[in-house]
Amino acid sequence: MRRLTDEERTALVEVGEPGDGPVSEGTFAELAALGWGYWAVGPTVWDWITRRRSWYVTAAGRAALEYDTLARKT
Repeated sequence: MRRLTDEERTALVEVGEPGDGPVSEGTFAELAALGWGYWAVGPTVWDWITRRRSWYVTAAGRAALEYDTLARKT
C-alpha cells in the first residue's frame, strides 16, 4: 500500500459529475483501475434522462482511504 495523494483522497470522498472539482481525469482513471471507484448514471430520473454520470467510491476505496488516514496519524 502506498500513501495517497491529496487529489486521490479528495476523489475517494466526493461524489460529483465528470470534470467537477479539483480532481483530474487521470486520477479518476487510476482509481477506477484499482477498483476503488467508478462512474455511473446518477440515481434520479433526470440523471437517467440526461445520462448524467456521478463518481461513486467502492468499499475497497473507502478502506484505502481509511488505511491512509490511519497511517497519517502515526
